[in-house]
Amino acid sequence: MTQWTKDKADSWYGKQPWLVGCNFLPSSAINQLEMFQDETFDIDLINKEIGWAKDLGFNSLRVYLHDLLWDDPNNFSNKLDTFLDVCSTNSIKPILVLFDDCHRPYPKKGRQPLPVTGVHNSGWKQSPGMELVHAIHDETITPAELIRLETFVKGILKKYKIDKIAAIESRGFVFASAVSYLMKKPFILLRKKNKLPGDTYSVDFQLEYGTATIEVHKDSIDKNDSVLIIDDLIATGGTAEAAARLVEMSKGKVAAFIFVINLFDLGGCKNLIKKGYKVENLMEFPGH
Repeated sequence: MTQWTKDKADSWYGKQPWLVGCNFLPSSAINQLEMFQDETFDIDLINKEIGWAKDLGFNSLRVYLHDLLWDDPNNFSNKLDTFLDVCSTNSIKPILVLFDDCHRPYPKKGRQPLPVTGVHNSGWKQSPGMELVHAIHDETITPAELIRLETFVKGILKKYKIDKIAAIESRGFVFASAVSYLMKKPFILLRKKNKLPGDTYSVDFQLEYGTATIEVHKDSIDKNDSVLIIDDLIATGGTAEAAARLVEMSKGKVAAFIFVINLFDLGGCKNLIKKGYKVENLMEFPGH
């Protein structure tokens, strides 16, 4: 991950639409801890209320992520991914905030306080909290706490980074090559059997009309690389699942799938989501 130059950041921002939005917290939660904790995470309500934001014309929401939730990274990440999927479905671009020094100073997980009538943000919790902030200032903070906060920040940033772009043969090459060029990321070919000249990993898979094999060079993906997989179309999802297996055999991680067209009634997209993959589609049509 490299830092953008000022000109690159200005250029990117100039291409974005005018942002209209607000802070977001579902009506069932008093603070950012309650929003994501197991007992109170209410995705149906979140979906409904983000739908209201879309109906009002909002295209962005600011969402706060509390550092204490990172004590179980996989659990929190799964909930955050679910929330981001709802945002994507409603054309909302969320702004994720990692730290916040407002309101109540001593955060803790578990049951949160009840609202206080007439008091603004009466149950909102600071992240990381005044006690730790003072310890950082006084240089009395323990190494373990510093490492915990560092792990939280790096974990969030690393989860949503992309190291490489992979394309499924053959129309996927057209779209993925353009994305690779614009993002300045390495481009990986996932090709049919015996099309690649070097040593490969291979995966056999079932198609609607028979069986097939796709391969990737063994030196294309490094350990822990985050790989975005792009193709023109998803039907039953057999090719896409095989592509994911190739990435994982190479010790990489699938960051997400992007398809131009989803034949939604054939179930491939839903199957990928059930397996825990993040999926984005530009268009949807019935396959029958």
